[in-house]
Amino acid sequence: MTDHDDCFICSGLDRAVARSEDGRAVVMPFRDPFFEGHVVVTPSRHLDTVDVDPATWAAIGSLVPDAVKGLVGDGVEKCYLLALGDVDTGHLHFHVVPKNDGDESLGQYVFGSEGWNAKRLG
Repeated sequence: MTDHDDCFICSGLDRAVARSEDGRAVVMPFRDPFFEGHVVVTPSRHLDTVDVDPATWAAIGSLVPDAVKGLVGDGVEKCYLLALGDVDTGHLHFHVVPKNDGDESLGQYVFGSEGWNAKRLG
């Protein structure tokens, strides 16, 4: 484990499916996916937004397009890219969520008055 055992990102880093060339960032499946294929792109060590150095920002930035390209294909209409941080332990991460043909729009749950995952959790 890590020195941040209470962090769901840190505790799941061993499930990374891709790493930046310098190892500063990873792509990993999200613990509770909204749609099939939902992943997060995150620093490979516990960093809050204000603590991220330029090299780590660049590593994250190098993985986001690859994650999107890896998800887009047969049946995937588009990918959502979300940065949310109200229920985690402070570990910066970006959600990459594929929207398959026929899936409901995620926008109403992210931006609506009910909030993220409102319909599924309600």
